[in-house]
Amino acid sequence: MLKSISTFLIFFLIGLSILPFLSSCQKSCNPVKSTGKLSQDSTVYSLENFTPYTLDTFLLSKYIAQDSSHLLIQEDLMEFYQKRYYQYAWFTQKGISDAVPLLLNRIQNSSTTLPVNYLKKINQFKDSLRLDSTFLIRNKKNLAQYELDLTSAYFQYAKYEFYGIDKNPKDLEWFIPRKKKNYQLLLERIACCDKEHTNFEPTNSYYRRLKSELVKYREIEPMLKDQKLRCDTFPLKKNDTAGVLILIKERLSLLGDLSKNDSCNFFSEELTVAIKKFQYRNGIDTTGEINKITFAELQKPISTYLRKIIINMERLRWMTDSIPDTYILVNIPEFKLHVFDKGSLDWSMNVVVGAQATTTSIFEDEMSHVVINPYWGVPNSIVKNEIIPAMLRNSDYINRNNMEVLKNNVVVSPYSIAWYDIKGNPPFTIRQKPGPNNALGKVKFLFPNDFNIYFHDTPAKKYFVERKRAYSHGCIRLAEPLKLAEYILLRDSIYTKSQFDKEISKSKENWISLRHRFPVIISYFTAWVDSKGDLQFREDVYGHDRKLEEEMFD
Repeated sequence: MLKSISTFLIFFLIGLSILPFLSSCQKSCNPVKSTGKLSQDSTVYSLENFTPYTLDTFLLSKYIAQDSSHLLIQEDLMEFYQKRYYQYAWFTQKGISDAVPLLLNRIQNSSTTLPVNYLKKINQFKDSLRLDSTFLIRNKKNLAQYELDLTSAYFQYAKYEFYGIDKNPKDLEWFIPRKKKNYQLLLERIACCDKEHTNFEPTNSYYRRLKSELVKYREIEPMLKDQKLRCDTFPLKKNDTAGVLILIKERLSLLGDLSKNDSCNFFSEELTVAIKKFQYRNGIDTTGEINKITFAELQKPISTYLRKIIINMERLRWMTDSIPDTYILVNIPEFKLHVFDKGSLDWSMNVVVGAQATTTSIFEDEMSHVVINPYWGVPNSIVKNEIIPAMLRNSDYINRNNMEVLKNNVVVSPYSIAWYDIKGNPPFTIRQKPGPNNALGKVKFLFPNDFNIYFHDTPAKKYFVERKRAYSHGCIRLAEPLKLAEYILLRDSIYTKSQFDKEISKSKENWISLRHRFPVIISYFTAWVDSKGDLQFREDVYGHDRKLEEEMFD
């Protein structure tokens, strides 16, 4: 996508920033009737002439055909000018808006997601541009070209800077609905009627915070570009001395982890604190020592982090602008579940997500039921790949694991099944009865979805202390399931604390329908700013970053 916008870089950055300041349409706009395609709000389009210049439709068609990048936005261009009755948007008889010098000064802030080399081109253009009263005279023959360049540039830029890549997010394993916007309407509001600049960027706080960090990391990159960290002795810990510590302190100081850089080779207490913070931000065990894992993270070039930030800003563009005040969010690369109440983080817990071969899907839904002491309906894939082979080795496997076989919803003896003769899908189902060894533990949480994913307890507690927790068949195992169940059921006024404790002590399955649905978001972010204001990074556990990076940068 970056390649496709480079041709129009100069003009689309001018077009983007000029839009809020253009004064060619000072009067209020009136509703118009049109036989063409209408937007959701046609009231911004006016029959009044604000400029003596109009585009020739043949010239517009020729402009679109002359460059392949124009073909990608031809529908936007045609619709925009059709609704304007082909009036110019950016020029009047007085020439170009006086806002151009102002917009050039704002380019640095309005294009933070573009590569540094593009911004250098903008600065060069800024120095060479002549803005004076002779502009219109000097460029009258090329005015239509300038007009179309500005408009097409806006659409090119908007699709990247504000709306993201054209790739369907579902092709990148993202099934959270993506909000659609009307480019033509938004552009017309700026060019004509709306005196206040419409904010096209995502309004959720996650995006804004991450963009601020992008600006910071862009400033840091040239300072650390040539820094090379080398070390052969591990771990480095408090009171050690090593020459590489001078460079490490410089890096941690610029990243904001080290509050004060003393520029010496001694491993101080302050450095121990800084290393812990760096480890915390990168999902590494917070030992305060520089081991091989921590050093490998310290060695990564800042450009690696920059790309990760941009990739995750792209994902945040796919999110809806409004996030609920109260919701549950699972971030797969973080292996964490977060409970948000009234827009603020309430509490979090560790989770186990799907393994590489059985990944957890990315989507959003609403929790509808909590099931206490659940049966576990064994998926067909596990029956075929694990249980049938186990039964062939040991015919008592079903009974020993507190399971039962059902045909037409009727329990039958496992000894009545000809296990050796089963080919393809088995003509029965298997479920595990409630109990201490049930694979779902004491509780599960249902938010019906197309992926058959839910939250649940587990008797396998050992995985929750590991740094990487991708072991499940796709569903999400909770480290503190009873805390979540109590939180939801008490909040929903279904149980008191004592009633909940009594119900959970039973061994009978109990389906509880929630009175109020609880929003659930299963997300995939490898870079984000947490509730404490710390920029976090995580490994690309499923390789989704790599796929998205190919779409954005290759």
